[in-house]
Amino acid sequence: MVPTRTVRKVPLSANKTAAEMLLGRLLTKIEHEWAGVIDPFEAHRGRPIEEHLAGWEKHLRSKDSTPKHVRTKLAAARRVIGGCGFEKLADLSASRVEEFLAELRAPAACPELEPGKEWYTKAELAAALGVKREAVTPLVKRHRLAATGCGRARRYPRATAATLLHSRTATRTPQPGGREHAVGAAVRRGQFGLRLAPVKPRFGPGG
Repeated sequence: MVPTRTVRKVPLSANKTAAEMLLGRLLTKIEHEWAGVIDPFEAHRGRPIEEHLAGWEKHLRSKDSTPKHVRTKLAAARRVIGGCGFEKLADLSASRVEEFLAELRAPAACPELEPGKEWYTKAELAAALGVKREAVTPLVKRHRLAATGCGRARRYPRATAATLLHSRTATRTPQPGGREHAVGAAVRRGQFGLRLAPVKPRFGPGG
């Protein structure tokens, strides 16, 4: 006795409208395959980006890249990908990368100095700048800013504090052509090959 087979219809979606849309896509795909129009990257679009990064890492290592070079490129790529919220290759969006880079390049808000305070001790100025006390004197000398008194009696005028504060804020703002700009450009081109130069912190033209 030949066993019989029961054919059951399984809906593509519980939502009728969504099911019709999915069916339309499947029919279009089948028609394209019949016509010889095949997307060679279809199988890769749904893969997690982390798998692509793992493959890219192997490629870099096969080119005898130094471990530091590989780590730097992977870290930079992950920074942009994670910041944009990309999870799969199909999620890549040039417009989202542009938005992410614009957010990085946006000037950081400059903290306000205490209203009415005209003079600062070394400890107060260091706290306002977010640096150690021993870093204050070199910064003031580097920018040739005003100060008065000696030792514990040394005081810094409000103008000195404001200049250093704005200078510190400006150096934290990523500049076009920097590391994140290079990463974003590579993602927009659909590749992860980056040319990353080390970024050294600067306090201003005299730094």
